[in-house]
Amino acid sequence: MTEYDDNKLFYAKTVQGHVIKTLFEIIKGTLEHDTNMRITKDGITIKDMDGSHTALVHMKLNADSMNQFVLNKDKLTVGINAHKFYSHLKTIYRDEILTLFIERGKENVMGFSVYAKGGSSLAGSSWVSDRYLNILDVNDEELHINDKDYNLIVNMSSQTFQKVCREFKNIAANTITIIHDNNLLIFEAKGDSSRQQTYVPLNNDPEESKEQEHYHATFNLNKIVEFTKFQSLSSTIQICMKKECPIIFKCPISDIGELKVCVTPVSDEYTDL
Repeated sequence: MTEYDDNKLFYAKTVQGHVIKTLFEIIKGTLEHDTNMRITKDGITIKDMDGSHTALVHMKLNADSMNQFVLNKDKLTVGINAHKFYSHLKTIYRDEILTLFIERGKENVMGFSVYAKGGSSLAGSSWVSDRYLNILDVNDEELHINDKDYNLIVNMSSQTFQKVCREFKNIAANTITIIHDNNLLIFEAKGDSSRQQTYVPLNNDPEESKEQEHYHATFNLNKIVEFTKFQSLSSTIQICMKKECPIIFKCPISDIGELKVCVTPVSDEYTDL
């Protein structure tokens, strides 16, 4: 197992490698292009838009939630191919330790070290696997998600949300319509020969919804289905809605960070991300 030493420019060790694996499965499925990881003393972030500029992903991994986190400079911008990055994480099991590192003098390479302790791993015996990925030069564009002025925020079960989206996918729907009316969240979809509506009653809590108002917007279902893979990591999802603006899905990721995905309505009448 790769340990920290003075030769490391960046070093992060966590027992939640399987969580990071799921996050990057979502990221590579949504972005489908090269992107930048920004590493600071606070942690690791990715904030980028998909190629069609209809979805924005914001992932944050907190430094203080790692078992060990060291950055020997103010910040690092690390260009990665999300698909190749995920390929190095794909086989990680729940009980294995993941270490990410960059060595001094080798700033163009990201190292991955996966450690499985004998007896606890599905592999059956102790082993260490060191893997390396070339760092890319990716244009860096600073993006912001302004969710502070959203006046309609609801919380619901992530399992229920995933079930709704998958059922709509099963009827070959291309879009999903989300409606908020009074204290009810309504999901609608149409397939080639069928139509489905799902009604989810909401708890009328003023902290969950600053203003009870009507909301109605339609979105690309594929963009949202990809995001629902987070369900294994968080029991709840927060949905932030505002008329003529992108919808924002937010969820805490175990105790390690947060994931946000913004999706624009399938209409010309919206505010850009």
